Amino acid sequence: MKYLEANLITTSEIDTDILVADIIRGKDGDSEYYMNLLTGALNMSTITADSAFINSVSSLISESMTSVTFDQYVYNAVANKISVGDLTVGDIVLNNNMRILSDNGMMIMNGTALQIYGEDSNGDPYVGIQLGYDTSSNPSLILRNEEGATILTPNGITSDAIADGLIINDMIHDNTISKGKLGFDIIEANEYGGVDITQIYDGSGNLWGVQYTSFKNSTEASLEEIENTKMYRVVVESDNGNIFKNGNVSCTLSCRVYSWDEEITDDINAVYFTWTRKSNNSNDDAQWNLNHSGGRKSITLTPSDVYGRSVFYCTVTLPDGTVQSSG
Repeated sequence: MKYLEANLITTSEIDTDILVADIIRGKDGDSEYYMNLLTGALNMSTITADSAFINSVSSLISESMTSVTFDQYVYNAVANKISVGDLTVGDIVLNNNMRILSDNGMMIMNGTALQIYGEDSNGDPYVGIQLGYDTSSNPSLILRNEEGATILTPNGITSDAIADGLIINDMIHDNTISKGKLGFDIIEANEYGGVDITQIYDGSGNLWGVQYTSFKNSTEASLEEIENTKMYRVVVESDNGNIFKNGNVSCTLSCRVYSWDEEITDDINAVYFTWTRKSNNSNDDAQWNLNHSGGRKSITLTPSDVYGRSVFYCTVTLPDGTVQSSG
């Protein structure tokens, strides 16, 4: 028989290769009955895009099945009954109410995104990779680490992606990072390849180079002042000791002049050297002083020059006009 026309068919099972129908209804609108009818009673070897199965699904959705019943229906009728090889024509269209799950439940795909989960150190799941659309419907790829920090977005790599020690030494080519990209001040080499002292700070946060320069300038000024003022010394030396007894006198006294530690005796004219004597006889001292008033840088003493306790002095008029004596 090619066609079967009937108002009512009552049977426990229909065994057929192809069932063509505009609408398949269950008894009393029983949704459970719909599901059993389409997934249990029908033995379909092939489902095509325009088959009675697809048309029946549309009728069920539009007329009586709830979304919960439909989810279970799709699971039973599609996931459990159809392999990929059975789908010969058409697309699988996902929306946000439908998901494709991996066996371990850690990879989920819905109508807008594919999410791959991982587990952190506490065993809690987190979204490690998300490929899909953002809230503005723009394509996006997002990567997160197990701490939940985002390391990659559509805008690029974030700072959390660069762990300490990740980029070292030869991984960075020479002259590829300018100083303006660094988040800290740097000390640049001077024209001689070294570090300029003006770029060094002391322990208090002050520029040590500035303080050094100030100290250096002050010291140089002080040294220059000292150098200009000179430091003269006048020294009287004896070639035969400094103390004589019982008229046993025979020595030469010489007067030497020093500027700091440099002797400048030869640079001073002899007329600026004056010898004087101080003894117990002031009248004889006056005469002796007159006789040795100037012109000699050294004198020879004999017993006649010594009267009792006598001390001999040499007074020098120095180049700066000051006068110093030594005895």
